[in-house]
Amino acid sequence: MSHDSHLPDRITKELDWQKQEGLYRQPPEVRSSSPKKISNDGRPMINFCSNDYLNLAQDRGSRRLLKKAAGKAATGSGSSRLIAGNSLEILSAEKAYARAFGYESALFFPSGYQANLALISTLFKKGDTLFYDKQIHASMV
Repeated sequence: MSHDSHLPDRITKELDWQKQEGLYRQPPEVRSSSPKKISNDGRPMINFCSNDYLNLAQDRGSRRLLKKAAGKAATGSGSSRLIAGNSLEILSAEKAYARAFGYESALFFPSGYQANLALISTLFKKGDTLFYDKQIHASMV
């Protein structure tokens, strides 16, 4: 594909090529009744791709806590905690989760990728050797 063409035309051509080759991806619209069961176009399916290992997305206590916090808090700080400060609602939720799971403290991350990035960059430094098996999540590699 030529890189000297007009950007919108280039994008359209690339998308058309992806569609022709069967490479165009679009997230399916699904309804979920649990982390293990979903419905796609009315067809029931087993969800083998959930990352909700602890079933927190469906846990009634978690949902109540989230609804309570959401009613009090803004939708985001607009910045990192180190700059904009900690939300009292998030701190309260982290403390509640820590107690529920029997830990001294807990820290929420917006995604598994960001949690993995924080873990690796905090615990290990350049030159350290890490061993992992082929089952490790791609974001850890």
